[in-house]
Amino acid sequence: MDPVPLFPDSVSPLSRQEIKNIRPDILMISGIANPRSFKRYIRNYSTRITELIFPDHYSFRQKDIDHIIQSYHDIPGEHKMIMTTEKDAMRLQKFTGIDPSVKEKMYYIPVVIDFLNEDTVNFNNHILKYVNQNKRDSILHKK
Repeated sequence: MDPVPLFPDSVSPLSRQEIKNIRPDILMISGIANPRSFKRYIRNYSTRITELIFPDHYSFRQKDIDHIIQSYHDIPGEHKMIMTTEKDAMRLQKFTGIDPSVKEKMYYIPVVIDFLNEDTVNFNNHILKYVNQNKRDSILHKK
């Protein structure tokens, strides 16, 4: 899955291959219970990763944003970017005062659900059937 710009009005999307070709230094922002798998995924893009780990379900404050921006600027080199999870991206997007030169380097990895044996259709049908059979007012429909 290609990373998605955190602030889409600030920059065009980059493909996975474009990022791999650049091999940037990555500032990883994570506020999830177990960030190890996220870091493992980011290693597909670069092995030069600086981590900023926050507690699960963390509510970012302005001082955290300032720390993220400073950490980004502290990374040496020309090719660098910030990557976070989709979950954390939603919390970070509310901060509109981020410098445009940093905003254009902020990306998130979308959450994707994969099913074994490509069983997506069966799963969706099962959920739709359950919802149809268990409507909140299903007693009224039985009359």
